[in-house]
Amino acid sequence: MDKISEEIITQLEEQRYFVIDDLLSKTDLQNLHQEALRRDKLKLFEPAKIGRGAKQQREINIRGDWTSWIEEEDSNDSLQKYFNLIEDLTKQINKIFFTGLKHFECHFSYYPAGTFYKKHVDQFQGHTARQLSCILYLNLNYKIEDGGELVIYSQHDSNKELSRIHPLGGRFVCFLTKDLHHEVLMSHQDRFALTGWVRND
Repeated sequence: MDKISEEIITQLEEQRYFVIDDLLSKTDLQNLHQEALRRDKLKLFEPAKIGRGAKQQREINIRGDWTSWIEEEDSNDSLQKYFNLIEDLTKQINKIFFTGLKHFECHFSYYPAGTFYKKHVDQFQGHTARQLSCILYLNLNYKIEDGGELVIYSQHDSNKELSRIHPLGGRFVCFLTKDLHHEVLMSHQDRFALTGWVRND
């Protein structure tokens, strides 16, 4: 896994996140973007909700994204390449930090133009299985004016902005789930990504 070196893993330890561009080939990104569009055309995306279980509810003033979960039987060559990279990353992190990470869950995420996701953390209260958040952006023709930036805040002060990351196609973002508040600013164009979590259960 040439892209994710020990130096990158050290960044994860020191600043709680890292960013890598061009993680997959342009062909693989095109394939993944086409798969997201196919799912949208077939109406396989569902409106994302907040909360857990019976308390889940749709709150578009908090988050306006849609999700399409990936099952094991859904995998294609490009998805498998991505999953293999995540598996290699997981092995490296386990080897260095003895974290006990076990498996990866993932969905396609879709932010229609005009939607956002307000500041939050990816771990549910009282549920700590999600340890590592991973995002791969799929919009190859992204322009700065398209918006939809990911904002990451300090683990020590959830009002202090650490980084504002543009969702460039092929860009991969990884951060510690429990530590960092983050938000997705309003997207002015349709925005697709693969969003997932490495879990310890």
